[in-house]
Amino acid sequence: MMRLSTLQTWKIKCGIGITGVSLLLLQYLRSNNMVYTSFVSMPDPCTKPRRKTGVEDLLCMEPPQFFKQYKNPCWMYKETFRCLPYFHLIGNAKCGTTDFFQRINLHPDILPNTGFFQKETYYWSRSRLRLRKSNGEFVPLKTFEQFTDFFRGPDIRESATENGYHYKITGLGDAVDFYDRSDEENLPQNTPDAEEILWTTPHIIKHIQPNVKLLLILRDPIERLYSHYFHGRFGDSSLTFHNHTVQSIGILQECFKLHSVRHCLFSKSVTDNLKMPIYASFDIVHLREWLKAFPREQIMIFRTEDFTKNIQGYLIQVFKFLDISVPNNTILQKMSSMPHFRITYDKIKAGPMLPETRNLLKKLFQPFVSELAAYLHDDRYLFCDTNFC
Repeated sequence: MMRLSTLQTWKIKCGIGITGVSLLLLQYLRSNNMVYTSFVSMPDPCTKPRRKTGVEDLLCMEPPQFFKQYKNPCWMYKETFRCLPYFHLIGNAKCGTTDFFQRINLHPDILPNTGFFQKETYYWSRSRLRLRKSNGEFVPLKTFEQFTDFFRGPDIRESATENGYHYKITGLGDAVDFYDRSDEENLPQNTPDAEEILWTTPHIIKHIQPNVKLLLILRDPIERLYSHYFHGRFGDSSLTFHNHTVQSIGILQECFKLHSVRHCLFSKSVTDNLKMPIYASFDIVHLREWLKAFPREQIMIFRTEDFTKNIQGYLIQVFKFLDISVPNNTILQKMSSMPHFRITYDKIKAGPMLPETRNLLKKLFQPFVSELAAYLHDDRYLFCDTNFC
């Protein structure tokens, strides 16, 4: 029998439906310093005392109240006009995310953010959670306030139409956010050395920005890993890739004997010992983590292989998903005809993957690929067209 959280029990006692949140409930939460998003089957994340880790406790921060006259989520924060991204391309790494962003940033209503490649900030999964010492205390590498600086608040504020509506939007493209859970043990709500971390970045993003539009590009997990390996300079040849594959599969298989898959892919003590980012290719495991916080219809998912074959068609689908205008044919043609951005030349230099390496990875990923295709009700995610089957 599923246990109800303290919040759910309180709602039932007060005659409030589990899925409905009333003004009375919000007043109760505020009066008890408990303003947070309710997640089914999750405990109250704001019960005191909580650990003080140096990481900002955003899960228990009162969510921003965004201005209705702005399409992009903007509000006043510490007496300053600030904005968050309207959409978030959450991943996956080496699936063409930077190439995709270069194209959509040509849309006249999209303001490129001021991060790396006008897309990346490495905030949610890394600089928010990693600490440095300052004046004798540990503080995050980047604060929430500093994160908002990336999203062009002054420019959005100036984008008003004649009727006073501000239509410009910004996006975020940190591909590591899809899979990187390695520093989330530093969250105040998580217990160090626990079998599994409880709270993850998707929960916090949902609490701060429940209506953010999410995009996810997936790719044949073996090809994705091969590109990621050389892009990250984990090795320089198909032979080193093979040796590191054998080592990494061995570590994961030993871990799977003693722990859950989620533990093995999210635990820093495990992933730090891997010679390659193999854990990022378990797409269904990472997708389910996001679906704990967001409904399926809030995430647009498509494949690198399909996007490459029909760039213009998928761009149109993306713009409709984002609820922004489809640009004219001249702009669409410019977007779709751009040369591919950020080619992994080290991978080209290394040559094809060894057949024996591919067979090892097929055996490892097969059940997870099958689960992904079944969950999405789409056989394209079996990746038979890329020789995975």
